Amino acid sequence: MEGKVTITGFLAAEELALLLAAADAVVFPFRNGSGIWNSSIHAAMAQGSFVLTTSTETHGYSRERNAYYALPENKEEMREALSKHIGRRNEPTGNVSDWTDIAIAHIELYQAILKLPPER
Repeated sequence: MEGKVTITGFLAAEELALLLAAADAVVFPFRNGSGIWNSSIHAAMAQGSFVLTTSTETHGYSRERNAYYALPENKEEMREALSKHIGRRNEPTGNVSDWTDIAIAHIELYQAILKLPPER
């Protein structure tokens, strides 16, 4: 369908970041809701893109996050939010390296727990 993109499968971090940065909106309609802890949502927000997602805990528009949290399965609310907020942007946070540091720390912790030699 013209004007829409669906991403499935693995993409390199740099390639995905470019796609997210160019998007007018990034939509994550999780059936059971989601939150900022979701790394896909966090990545889209870090690019400054408007994010539309679902949540059972948070509701409505967050200017700080440039995100709208709709109730799961509420398609009409999602349509209205997308229509109202599409194209809004925040400044990219540029904290992608923070996530790399977190991933490295996790690997090092797992290696220490399992008493594995560091990777070279």
